[in-house]
Amino acid sequence: MSNMKKMILLSLVTFSTLAVSYADKQEEQVESGAQAIADEKIEAKPEITKVIYGHDEIVILPQLGNMSLPAKLDTGAKTASLNALDLKIFTKNKEKWVRFQVESGKKYYEFPIKRMSRIKKRSGEIESPDASTSAERPVIELEVCMGDQRKKLEVNLTDRTHFTFPLLIGKIGLTKLKAIVDPSVSKLSKPICPTTK
Repeated sequence: MSNMKKMILLSLVTFSTLAVSYADKQEEQVESGAQAIADEKIEAKPEITKVIYGHDEIVILPQLGNMSLPAKLDTGAKTASLNALDLKIFTKNKEKWVRFQVESGKKYYEFPIKRMSRIKKRSGEIESPDASTSAERPVIELEVCMGDQRKKLEVNLTDRTHFTFPLLIGKIGLTKLKAIVDPSVSKLSKPICPTTK
């Protein structure tokens, strides 16, 4: 009888040891499977190469005769804005177009208007307390070359003669250009843009 008890006890101890060992192996497999899935997700994420630019850069505007302009890179602004003088909106082929100069007394450029944008005026741009705090501006699509990139950006047109930079590129454009802005430096890149389209 005592041998029988010993055998039963030995069987129970062996069974529980095997059960614990089996559970440990299952847990290891689950953990390694989860790690493999996590590794796969990390590998599947596309690598985006960002470029560091300064507070301001020289850009080329191919559609404006490869005009070279200084541009302020402003992460606090949402959109891009270009200096536009003697701005006239007109109809051409049943579409709204805009004609403007970038520099006074120089060449006129014409573009179809993509949309009209309401932009909040800065405190210095509001003429009187009763005046509107926002302005409607025409928005065009314009190719911009900065560094070795050439991207089409939405640009609103307004008189920027009272600003230091005739072109401002905001967050949307900076994201398209994969730009990181270092405000402590200036002109870190040289625009590389083909002279023809």
